[in-house]
Amino acid sequence: MAPFLIDFINPFSTTNSIIDFVLAILLLGLIIFLSIKFKFNKFSIILLTSLSTALIITCLFQFTISSYFLFVLEVALVFVLSLTHTGAIRTFFSKIAQPKSVVKKTNPDKIIDHEALYNEIYETVAACSNQKIGALITFEKHDNLKNLTKNGTVINAPVTHELLMTIFYPGTRLHDGAVIIKDNMIYAASVYYTPTTKALSGKYGSRHRAAIGISEMSDAVTVVVSEETGRISISQRGDIEPVALDDFIRVLNEKMTEGE
Repeated sequence: MAPFLIDFINPFSTTNSIIDFVLAILLLGLIIFLSIKFKFNKFSIILLTSLSTALIITCLFQFTISSYFLFVLEVALVFVLSLTHTGAIRTFFSKIAQPKSVVKKTNPDKIIDHEALYNEIYETVAACSNQKIGALITFEKHDNLKNLTKNGTVINAPVTHELLMTIFYPGTRLHDGAVIIKDNMIYAASVYYTPTTKALSGKYGSRHRAAIGISEMSDAVTVVVSEETGRISISQRGDIEPVALDDFIRVLNEKMTEGE
């Protein structure tokens, strides 16, 4: 009988042990690559690395898993855990599944006065924080958000502090939901996002969950002002972090230019 057939029939052969070890090393390398590229949270990194390390140790001691079914199950489990605990991976696959007409680049040749734009946003955020007015402002980057505006109201107006405050003022028709800013224009208001379903540590309201939700599905940057505390936060890539008012423009600029 041919040697490779013997190795296939006998799952405890040396050849299969070597194959398992090489596959386990490749799997660990893939996890490290994904961890860096998609910025896994700490829980995911520990969980996935431990799982892959256990596989390598199993191969080293030749308690081989060359029944292949177990190995495929191991790989499937790694990716299930990735999808469960990492919003960035969900974003990656959702982009692949979306039609090309939905995900497209914004016009790179359009000249935008970012300093003036950020100053208008800063004034709005400072006023909302001081008066404890809830606000949700999303900046479109490369991923087109036009399909999300179907449940909102198209504005197509220049970004000004006065207009934003009018939109977010409690009691007005558009104050609930998010404002989407495309380039230097308020593209739409009163837009609603699907909130994140992942567990969050700390107290977060519906606006914060909505901000994380849109950041899991696109590369957009979203600013949140809490209606209860006046706290300012910025969400991107499935994460959200509080931002001091003094650092707001600097952090916003970093988020907007990241990856460019």
